[in-house]
Amino acid sequence: MSAAGETWILVCRAGFERALCEEVSWKLHSGRRADGARHPVAASAPARIGAEGAVSCEPKADAGWVALGAPPPPGPAPFIFERQRLPRARWDRESAALLAALLDAWEAPLAGRGGPWTLHAFAPHPDTGDSLSGAAQGLGHALRRALAERCPPLAAAYVEPDEAARPPRVRLPHEPLARAAPPQLRVLQVCRVEGGVWSSLADMAELSDPWPGGVHRMPEDSVAPSRSYLKLEEALDVMGILPRPGERVVDLGAAPGGWSWAFVKRGCAVTAVDRGPVKL
Repeated sequence: MSAAGETWILVCRAGFERALCEEVSWKLHSGRRADGARHPVAASAPARIGAEGAVSCEPKADAGWVALGAPPPPGPAPFIFERQRLPRARWDRESAALLAALLDAWEAPLAGRGGPWTLHAFAPHPDTGDSLSGAAQGLGHALRRALAERCPPLAAAYVEPDEAARPPRVRLPHEPLARAAPPQLRVLQVCRVEGGVWSSLADMAELSDPWPGGVHRMPEDSVAPSRSYLKLEEALDVMGILPRPGERVVDLGAAPGGWSWAFVKRGCAVTAVDRGPVKL
């Protein structure tokens, strides 16, 4: 493993670690360095980073993350199999002094530069509700409280993760006005894995996704006819597409009407087609 600060962690779904490494390798093999020469990638290697030598992309089966020994190859982020990334990540083993170690590592960089910031605490398997996810949330809350106590200006500059992640959009009449994330917002990430924690501090622009762990959490809508609207809401959020009042929409296979509702409540004119009843 590379030294602290030189490792980039790419988070993915469990079971897709090898596919992500192969994707990184392909990008490197087809890419070019700044001097115009091709990256030196051996066909047998999972990945090689940089011009000076070989640094492997290290996959661990079902871990939900892979480690790169240098920045990923340039290009649009994220990779197909990548959920989130932790630039210049620091590794701390599980211990009684873990919280203290994270405080000592990140208080000065956060306070020294100043400005707005947020904290993402997550585990690579957020969909399973495993113990690591709960431990990550607990560690994140404790870290935020401790940072605020040790440096009060950090408490005033803090931005909630969902407020920072949600893009500007058309506000519905019953919704409060949402404040857009500051442009230079920094993100302290704490990723709880087996045996310890990967942590990283980076500008939001360096991340592959603005949501913690790359998992988009959509607000519940008690009026919706079904929960299927959540899938569409997540897709719209990922793509940054915002339906606007007056737009025309055709929903083919609409029953029971969750997707139609997502557009109707935004003022769109929806034609819903299905043999079954639409519960709107």
